Amino acid sequence: MSVLERTAVVEDTDDFLAQLADVRNEHGVVAQAFDARYVVSPLHIEEAVKKARRSFDRGENVADTLSMEVLLYAAGTRQIDVATRMGLHLGEHDAVFVVDGDPTAEEEAAETVHEMTYDVEGFTYGDESHLLDFFGLTDEEVDAVGEDRLEHLVLERVALLDVNK
Repeated sequence: MSVLERTAVVEDTDDFLAQLADVRNEHGVVAQAFDARYVVSPLHIEEAVKKARRSFDRGENVADTLSMEVLLYAAGTRQIDVATRMGLHLGEHDAVFVVDGDPTAEEEAAETVHEMTYDVEGFTYGDESHLLDFFGLTDEEVDAVGEDRLEHLVLERVALLDVNK
């Protein structure tokens, strides 16, 4: 699994998503993009991929594609319209891409994603206000565990998706 930290410039959302779909189809991999403000860490994405694969293996998936199932798990919701808020939208922003599949295909697909995007300096995961709002985390929860454990609260939301099915 490759988790890529990149800068994406999206001039046309449909076109960008079509390019990403081409990467998936051409290489036979999972390929998904996230607005970095909504991703707390690489582990967040890795866990979403693992849970989405397990969901597909068990026939419990909601989405038609594994890449969309990954987005649902990363968002901690079964609502596609809510999950897509984590995706990329118009403009330039830091982005997290995940590419997962056969090692050779994954490497080639990751190279294609690199060609679609730009290197980023000073990349940071997660914007606290976006994470708190998106995942419905309260100040009390954060105060109880400490800001340095925000990752654990987000990962809990990802894990709870299986429980809330």
